[in-house]
Amino acid sequence: MSTLKLLQEQQGRAVIKPAGFKDSQRNDQSTDFPHSQYFQIHFQQMHENIRDVQDELKQLRHNVAGLDVKLDQLTALLIDRQATLSSHSYPAAQQNSNKSRH
Repeated sequence: MSTLKLLQEQQGRAVIKPAGFKDSQRNDQSTDFPHSQYFQIHFQQMHENIRDVQDELKQLRHNVAGLDVKLDQLTALLIDRQATLSSHSYPAAQQNSNKSRH
């Protein structure tokens, strides 16, 4: 940043500073450093984003738990249905095989 500043001063242009930066004097050198408000806003935004993501994650976990319950119910229903169909079709298949032997 100081190199850009020197180049601009040598070329006779006004020094361009990014928003949120201020000048402070230290050992006769000009240094640019962000205001504390810049960090406060930045971290506040980060905390809001983290909170939003955590809320979304909580909702997704809730949805997955509900889907898991439904999947267990459907699996149990499918197993019962398959067992019912197998018990009804098994004697008929056994009778057919017995008839073919005689």
